[in-house]
Amino acid sequence: MSMEERNPRFFSPEEIIADFTRREDPRAGDTLEAPIPRRSIALFLVIAFSLFLLFAFRAFSLTVLQGSELLRAAERSGARTFAILPLRGAILDRNGEAVVENASTLTLVFDPLSANTASLQVRNETFARAGAILGINADELQSRAESFSNQAEARVIVSELMREKAVALAAADLPDFLRVEPSFQRTYPRGGEAFASIVGYVGDVTEEDVETQGFSPREMIGKAGVELSYDDVLRGVPGQRRVLVDARGSTRGEAVIQAPVAGSNLRLTIDAGLTDAAAAALQDALRRSGARGGALVAVDPRNGAVRALVSLPTYDAGAVSRGLSLAEYQRLTGDPRTPFLNRAIGGLYPSGSTIKPFIGAAALAERVISPTRRIDDTRGLITVTSIYDPNVSWTFRDWKAHGYVSFIDALAVSANVYFYTVGGGYGDIEGLGPERIARYLSSFGFGRTLGIDLAGEAEGRIPSPAWKEATKGEQWFVGDTYNLSIGQGDLAVTPLQLASATAAVANGGTLFQPYVLDAVMGADGTEVRRGETRSLGALPLTGTDLGWVKRGMRASVTASQGTNRALADLPLAVAAKTGTAQFGSEGKTHALVTAFAPMENPELALAIVLEGGGEGTVATRVAREVLAWYAAHRAD
Repeated sequence: MSMEERNPRFFSPEEIIADFTRREDPRAGDTLEAPIPRRSIALFLVIAFSLFLLFAFRAFSLTVLQGSELLRAAERSGARTFAILPLRGAILDRNGEAVVENASTLTLVFDPLSANTASLQVRNETFARAGAILGINADELQSRAESFSNQAEARVIVSELMREKAVALAAADLPDFLRVEPSFQRTYPRGGEAFASIVGYVGDVTEEDVETQGFSPREMIGKAGVELSYDDVLRGVPGQRRVLVDARGSTRGEAVIQAPVAGSNLRLTIDAGLTDAAAAALQDALRRSGARGGALVAVDPRNGAVRALVSLPTYDAGAVSRGLSLAEYQRLTGDPRTPFLNRAIGGLYPSGSTIKPFIGAAALAERVISPTRRIDDTRGLITVTSIYDPNVSWTFRDWKAHGYVSFIDALAVSANVYFYTVGGGYGDIEGLGPERIARYLSSFGFGRTLGIDLAGEAEGRIPSPAWKEATKGEQWFVGDTYNLSIGQGDLAVTPLQLASATAAVANGGTLFQPYVLDAVMGADGTEVRRGETRSLGALPLTGTDLGWVKRGMRASVTASQGTNRALADLPLAVAAKTGTAQFGSEGKTHALVTAFAPMENPELALAIVLEGGGEGTVATRVAREVLAWYAAHRAD
């Protein structure tokens, strides 16, 4: 093919690549380009491919072989930000006395980013040296350090260092990833046990808290009681500290870029002196009676403010806040007496005869009986014949024969026959029946939570025919109504419910929501926010009906056969009702009492229970000690 016949749009590689030689064609008489030798092209490709391999290997070395080391160097150099923990707010009683405060302490902090600069051998040796100084197993210390998967945040691994241990750690010249830092711990000026059921305790955040709430692993947060309910108020706002570090992880400078804001102080409705007296009286009663546990709640009938709340046995809030060893934790959680259960708000008990004032109030409101009508209790029992078989009958006994009793007499001497009759009906008296009983007990706050600002409140239970059918698959009988009318059977109440219901009788018919927060205090001591008084509703009772109930409860103190005669010589006029509630199959009984004082202008309503404490009069003795203290120190 001639040069003219070639496709003008086609070029060979030799025509495209720049030529480096030229020669004369003697036949054509012009100059032509000579093609590049194939050896030169091959050499070029070899050189290019070699350079490519060199760069690829270098990239592999930097990213894979040295990647971790280079990443750690990048992380440890430059500016890093650390949280500055704020001082947690104090907790005061209603009179301004400190119940929970803070004390300066020293902590051992582990910094995982700094630790990444050290070899495994150095880390192991460091934990071993620190553990030997502290008396802690090195593996345990390292386990604490690595307990969070988040490897960027510094965390406290020993929360309370004795000063001599801190000095020893400093003298040991340990690497920077283990360092001693100042902090604070919760202290309890009036002891950590009497107030544990109210204030609760603080503890370390969990990994979930860090991930979902944005907390620092170094923070302590509320785990129970007021510490939990008002954690957001007490905790404050963390600050920030920026630290400049070099590639070796050494600090080159630091500055506070945001100062922490201390948490607010809380003033509670609780009276510390009254709580101390209540805890001492309850503890003494437990010891004397052999009761397994007990609880006491005292509320102000005028607004629902809780003045004292005690649950025994309990735990030392200070010890738990500082951190328990595994053995100590297992001992507490495995204790069959359940010290972490707040019996005052979460313990469920048959009420025994403490329910009778409320059953009696319902009977008067529904005009089931006149308050002056007397019922025959001369035999100390009633007998009910089966409507299906006249040869079958059941006997329901009183704890003793009381003769002919009126409404006031029945409350004073706690006559079971009277309340069998007005509750379930007998003879010509129809009785309330289970539905009306349930309705009135609910209006007093039983069978539901009252909304106290503490975690762990239980609903309780008011049994009914529908409940029994659904729960037990059994029919409801009149005997169930009789049991319900005297606080036995499946009825379950909390001490808080008993105290609040008693307060509603005392104040003339208003059920208040119980609460423990009196005020949130600013840094200058001013009130930022007040606790709220809230009515849960008015009782469906007239003042006259409630007046009869009060007189009956007062008669239990003043009448010659009254079950609360032990309260008669107090300087306050007290109205009360005992309860002896059977439980289990061994004939054991809980001892209960509910009371209010003074009679005319009530300031305090109490409910007390002693688990397995025996007769209700055992609880009455506790009430006597508490009310005697109140009369001497607080009564107007």
